[in-house]
Amino acid sequence: RQAALADQLVEKFDCLRESIVVASHEDYNFQAKMLGQAAARYFDENVKPNSRVAISGGNTISQMVFALPEKDRDIKWYPAAILGRGPSIADHLDPSVLLALLWAKSGRKKDSAYHVTILPFEKVATWQAVQTEYKQLLSRSAKVRAVYEGMKSVDYVFASIGQLETKLDIRKITGAAAVALLTDMGISTKY
Repeated sequence: RQAALADQLVEKFDCLRESIVVASHEDYNFQAKMLGQAAARYFDENVKPNSRVAISGGNTISQMVFALPEKDRDIKWYPAAILGRGPSIADHLDPSVLLALLWAKSGRKKDSAYHVTILPFEKVATWQAVQTEYKQLLSRSAKVRAVYEGMKSVDYVFASIGQLETKLDIRKITGAAAVALLTDMGISTKY
């Protein structure tokens, strides 16, 4: 861990309550595993029983899920995003997939993990159109609305924007799934 750099990040960005900086490595897969192990340690040391936790998707968060040991956890699990995907599997593990794995690794308790499936977005013209579609979805589906309301009241969110690359084009290594999803939502790559 790089404690001084972590402190500098918290000072610079007032939205951060805490930061953990992990040493980098040129091997992408090794780096992802190091990040996942650090996140798993943080999780086990800090997330208390009866907490409500939201999990994003992605390759880095999946490494955290893989690194967590199997044990009973009294936790309510939620997705950090409700996504519709298709027709093929993205180069990405979505929150629903990781929720199912966490639920299985945490004792398989009834009514402890929540998610919903929705139709994938077709390409839309504007960000406003995406917002309109979400508002309509929330107004016509009580199950989607219930999960959405649960997501708004979590105690912890575990999310990642992927690894930071300095030598390679980041769009070719990380973030490709997010860029594709945003493009389908009418948000240009340039933006």
